[in-house]
Amino acid sequence: MAEHTRRSVGAAVVATALAGCQRGRSAPPAVLLVENRHDLPHVVAVEIGVYSSDGSVDAGTEHAQIPVDPGESRRFEGLFNDDSSYRIRATIPGSESVVVEYGREGSSIHENRPFLRVGESGMLTGGIRSV
Repeated sequence: MAEHTRRSVGAAVVATALAGCQRGRSAPPAVLLVENRHDLPHVVAVEIGVYSSDGSVDAGTEHAQIPVDPGESRRFEGLFNDDSSYRIRATIPGSESVVVEYGREGSSIHENRPFLRVGESGMLTGGIRSV
């Protein structure tokens, strides 16, 4: 029953976050920022897993396909909370997967922001920025 509930919550979080996508102005902490600095549009496939207390990750509970146009930055709010830590895995065709760990080992969700970026060369990178 707990797994069914976690998956239901995960699906609801992704749907809410994608519906709440914002563009433009500066993003608050606890959001995912997706940027495209390449001269072609891309679709970034994102999978968010939640780490359990024993250190394992419930991978694949939240999925999204995020289209980003050249020069565009998109942010997604409502994906993360203080009580959990996350593994964000992202891919685009022709680039290796990127894994970003967020909220692990004492890093504050409110003081850091995960990002995914398609660079000028078309390669995907990701990491954490201090807010």
